[in-house]
Amino acid sequence: MDSLLPSLIALITLIFIFTYNYLTQKYNYWQKKGVPCVKKCLPFFGNMGKVIIMQEAFTTLCENFYKKASNQSMFGFYQFLTPSLIIRDPELVKKILITNFSSFENNQIILHPELDPLLSKNPFFSQKTTWKQNRNALTSGFSSSKLKLMFSLITKVSEKFNEYLKNKLKNKDNFMEFDLRKLFSMYTGEIVSTVGMGVEGNCFQENSKTFGKIVSSIFENSAIMGGFAQILIFYLPNVAKFFKLGIVSKKMNYFIHDSVREIIERTKNEDISRNDFLHIILENEKDELNLNNLSSYMLSFILDAHETTNTTLNFLAFQLAMHRDVQEKVREEINSLSVKINDNWNYENLSELIYLEQTIFESMRLNSALGTLMKICTSKIKLEGFDGVNCQLEPGNIIILSIHGLHKDPSYWHEPEKFDPDRFSETNKKDRHKFVFLPFGEGPRMCLGRRLAMMSIKMGMIGVLKNFSLELSSKTRFPLKQDPTSFFTAVDSSLWVILRPLKKQF
Repeated sequence: MDSLLPSLIALITLIFIFTYNYLTQKYNYWQKKGVPCVKKCLPFFGNMGKVIIMQEAFTTLCENFYKKASNQSMFGFYQFLTPSLIIRDPELVKKILITNFSSFENNQIILHPELDPLLSKNPFFSQKTTWKQNRNALTSGFSSSKLKLMFSLITKVSEKFNEYLKNKLKNKDNFMEFDLRKLFSMYTGEIVSTVGMGVEGNCFQENSKTFGKIVSSIFENSAIMGGFAQILIFYLPNVAKFFKLGIVSKKMNYFIHDSVREIIERTKNEDISRNDFLHIILENEKDELNLNNLSSYMLSFILDAHETTNTTLNFLAFQLAMHRDVQEKVREEINSLSVKINDNWNYENLSELIYLEQTIFESMRLNSALGTLMKICTSKIKLEGFDGVNCQLEPGNIIILSIHGLHKDPSYWHEPEKFDPDRFSETNKKDRHKFVFLPFGEGPRMCLGRRLAMMSIKMGMIGVLKNFSLELSSKTRFPLKQDPTSFFTAVDSSLWVILRPLKKQF
């Protein structure tokens, strides 16, 4: 036994030396390239320590590095052992998203088809070989002509939403407090049911397990909303594959698939025109009916129309409750146009609500639903920043665009923490770099459903502001803190507001 001890010590020493040299090489990557970077790394974890133990959201980590690198065009850090580069120069952002897009076609998050058979076909998660095909299949459903057809369905959902609010307040003491996320989850749940699949979601019926609420539950019990499983899936995909972890449960995949099949069977002999997204896509299917593809498209619609729209409405209503002067100005614009068009809203006249749109954009600037865009470099390319830093990127390098960082950079936004919709007036927009505001992304892979989302957000707020005032509730905990486990932008507690009817007869 004593004779083995020196050999064991020598082996441990060699392993230590090898590991030290290996990590030293790995964590000197950006220094060798002359790129400013973080100074300290945790072995094997890089700079992801707080993320892995869920003390800090990845988007917050990137935003903090963005702020730390003030006056620099780029800043390096490490996702475990992978060199990652935060881009701070809007000209380089443009280069990555548009000019040299072919070198950055892949998004970082990779979903395995066997674990996420439906969601892996979503254009956001699709990789270089499939994203165009998957995106093209959905494009027809988001054209202007199709959005006009879907508008009437959105209007019906908005009317149901307001009837629900009026009924809730009818027997109350002229006001009621609402958790905004739960409130708008009913609205967006009905949107994905009625507008997406052409069925009654019945989301405004409380204490019942309705179709819309089952759909909404995708986001209540899913790794897409956060947790340790999400960290493994997004940032350690091979580990997630080993443990067979997917974003959406098998049960929910089956539910979406069976629902699409049943709806198609139920409606195929109907002699009426249907304007919901499912049937619009169905009309454009030129090949043999593929239920798996249709189910994937519908899950993509649900993801875009439900959660990102809910997040935006959640923060928008909260900002309006905090800034009553802005709320009143938006209300005046809505009422003025409502009189002009005799309350006959359509796809075209929504564009006349200029100040409402400015307010939505300003809320998105402060709380964009997605806090980062993550790209993988697929071919060698040289980046040169405004500060003269040159960097030769290699395939496999990860590029991070901190949306939250860009949206709150004082170099581009005066008093960036202040809520000011006038930032988005035509006068103020024209001198600002286009690529410092990216709520929907930009370029060939920008959000397909952005116009549908804006239409849903506007119609949701029109009815609320015409009929109710929004006030802050003491139930909201200040200061607001970012939820460290959430993929989407979210606070770690509920946002509460008080709704009061503007007319007593409710």
